[in-house]
Amino acid sequence: MGIKEQGQIFTPRHIVEDILEKADYKGKKILKKHVIDNSCGDGAFLIAFVEKYIDEYKRQQKTLEGISKDLETYIHGIEKDEKIYKDCIENLNKLLKEKNINKVNWDILNEDALKVDKYDGKMDYVIGNPPYVRVHNLKEQYKNVKEYSFCDSGMVDLYIVFFEIGLKMLKKPGILCYITPNSFYNSVAGEKLRYYLENNKCLKSLVDLGHYQPFEADTYTAITTISNDKEFRKCEYYKYNLKTEKPEFISKMRYEDIFLDGKIILSTYNKRYKKYIDDNKFVKQRVEVKNGFATLNDNIFINEKFDENINTIDVIKASTGQWKKCIYPYDENGNLLEFNQLTAKTQEYLIKNKEPLTKNKGKLDSEWYGFGRSQAIKDVYKTKISINTTIKDINSIKLNIVEPGEGIYSGLYILTDLPYEIIEQKICCQNFIEYLEALNKCKSGGYYTISSKELATYLNYEIEEEIKMNNKEFLDVIKQSFYKYLETHARSTEKLKILHGTIAKDIEKRIGSEYKICSLGLNEGKEYEMQGKYTKKKTDITILKDNDVKVAIGLKFIMSNYSQNSNNYFENMLGETANIRITNKPYFQIIILPSILPYFEDGGIIKKYEHISEEHLKKYKNLSYDNPEEYKHVPTRTLFYFIDIPHSDSIKNKKNYKNYYMKNNELKIKVNNRKNDFGPSVIYNDYEKFIEIVCDTIKKEKSE
Repeated sequence: MGIKEQGQIFTPRHIVEDILEKADYKGKKILKKHVIDNSCGDGAFLIAFVEKYIDEYKRQQKTLEGISKDLETYIHGIEKDEKIYKDCIENLNKLLKEKNINKVNWDILNEDALKVDKYDGKMDYVIGNPPYVRVHNLKEQYKNVKEYSFCDSGMVDLYIVFFEIGLKMLKKPGILCYITPNSFYNSVAGEKLRYYLENNKCLKSLVDLGHYQPFEADTYTAITTISNDKEFRKCEYYKYNLKTEKPEFISKMRYEDIFLDGKIILSTYNKRYKKYIDDNKFVKQRVEVKNGFATLNDNIFINEKFDENINTIDVIKASTGQWKKCIYPYDENGNLLEFNQLTAKTQEYLIKNKEPLTKNKGKLDSEWYGFGRSQAIKDVYKTKISINTTIKDINSIKLNIVEPGEGIYSGLYILTDLPYEIIEQKICCQNFIEYLEALNKCKSGGYYTISSKELATYLNYEIEEEIKMNNKEFLDVIKQSFYKYLETHARSTEKLKILHGTIAKDIEKRIGSEYKICSLGLNEGKEYEMQGKYTKKKTDITILKDNDVKVAIGLKFIMSNYSQNSNNYFENMLGETANIRITNKPYFQIIILPSILPYFEDGGIIKKYEHISEEHLKKYKNLSYDNPEEYKHVPTRTLFYFIDIPHSDSIKNKKNYKNYYMKNNELKIKVNNRKNDFGPSVIYNDYEKFIEIVCDTIKKEKSE
């Protein structure tokens, strides 16, 4: 069998030494300790084990008498391939001869490690270089591999199984140290391994070899050290130095900074990247990123030029920025044209190439002349921005505007209403290169790759960092919060994370990073408890500078049972406002009130729908004419947002109420056009004006 089936990649000696160093296999502690390489090949690791054991034995005992027995007892190996197994034994015996040591009955098995259990729970060290075999090359091993819990579903890499085999072999305390592909950082195949490492907190260190490739195979690798002795709060992160060819310590990273969105991310930029992952679900999706054409036979469909009168469009190869011609048998809506609708020249050309086109199993017989994949076809008649997926530095980025009627292949494209200059600014910068380094998806020559999802995440977050929220977007956030309320329950804070967190983030963009903002859904995700005149009070959004509160904001989104709670809320709001404002701290309020609300009784029965009347709003209107400078029970300013949520009087219980909206999530929430007769202390239905006043107050507090 070849390397694809066996996964045999032999390890250079200097890498073996690096791995033993990370496993801490050295000194007198290795004596009388069991060590195994469960895929030992021709013995690179076993020879190193034996050399270290002999040297330490002699150092401690001052003689080699009895060494043979120790080597038979404590050095173990498994190799499936019979020829390589014999080479391994020969190499070990050659070492004995060099050291003048008598014959050793080596405990090296010529067996399949997937079927060996005699070492389970008995090894102090499991060290080695597991075989690298993808699922489609496993052949007869596939059934055995799927019996292991790390690989019982989805795609499989054989080396993942060896992590489970090695962990089973360890006793407590024990160390496992492997060099493997680093694909387990983010692959589907590595999902259960990552879950195990994160939840058991047993990951002691990771050496990311990055672009350094110690093997002839086109594989990017990592040295992983796992200890079952204790739980770790942090993992030692090393990066391989290409010049010295040695691991270089970078930092100790917290588990919560390594395991992001179910993946392993190793980078000094992780704190920034973590925000992308944690916050992105609350970020407005201002761009889409998609893959270009997949014609399944570019040699036929794409060329420098075609004869005249052939149905073609201009296409750009995103990976190079080079323009070509592409046969395009589709209409402007992306629908495949009838064959007889194509020009005679096009029909002639396609018939000439019919044999290779019909070999593709991805196409229906009736669509033999189509691309075979629908991606990017529907967007041909939109303005797009193409980008390559393999990038090394800013100079290697290839960004191009692609006009309506033009196509893209071999790369990604961006759809957005934003100007090209904004996209260019966000991509052609060092921050984007740092993001690629954090993703760590290496390619040869020092390049990195990026997926459509990863690029969209980056762009949407970066754009969100600059673009301030307007009234239309604020209304959209209200909608998101409302739907999160429906998905969860009345006491859940998830709806608040969206509403509070987005407003807090908007303020952060407007006032700069010199302030600390405490809120659900932002940064640490905690409210701040400030000292009022009479009692401490947790405020929904609090802006501080040098631990001093500059401004606080309270929010109330009323979603049901208005009459039941209205007076209590109003009176409590007056009290909490006075408690804070007497300390001379500005305190703002945001009240979001739908014009029609369900009134729930016990058991979720809707007793009635309350239509918010002028009488209901009278107390807010009266309060709005009181001067905040004179009366401390009046908020510094109040944003009163009165909205209309479509409803149906026929819905009579909470379950159907939720289902109604969840099935109609395109229903629009609108601003209620009630006449504004509030006084000067209330900003009515204008988030932009309100937030400008808040930010001006913060800056005023700074100057004072």
